[in-house]
Amino acid sequence: MKKITLKDIAAKTGYSISTISRSLSDNNRIPLETREEIKRIAKELNYTIDINARNLSKKSSNTIGIFMQDDFFKIPHSTFTNVFWSTLHEEIQLKKYEPALYLFKNTEDFKIKVSQLFNSGLIDGVIIFSKILTNNEIEFLKEMKYP
Repeated sequence: MKKITLKDIAAKTGYSISTISRSLSDNNRIPLETREEIKRIAKELNYTIDINARNLSKKSSNTIGIFMQDDFFKIPHSTFTNVFWSTLHEEIQLKKYEPALYLFKNTEDFKIKVSQLFNSGLIDGVIIFSKILTNNEIEFLKEMKYP
């Protein structure tokens, strides 16, 4: 099955791609009636937003990378751990971000993963849980200007 694009919705409705995009983003410059029509057609066609394309145009992924050592999950979980993770997840989403978990084995693995993810635009910031990272890794993050 072919992925439905804005062009497909434009072809069916007769509206421009920019009007389609603005309507799907609830831009008030587009009349409510037009937005509703476009959304109805998008739903009929089973259109889903291409997150990668949206992130490219916004130059932001709205994703926070949570980095932790891969041995973290070998620790027995407790009620505290469950409450901690659910609270962290909720707080990140309240700020209009999505959390993404990344595991690393050692400091070199950490640096490589962080660099790849920031450079590819997949994350906008990091939260780090580690007992092995040192000031060297913190300085690395500061030098690279990674938030």
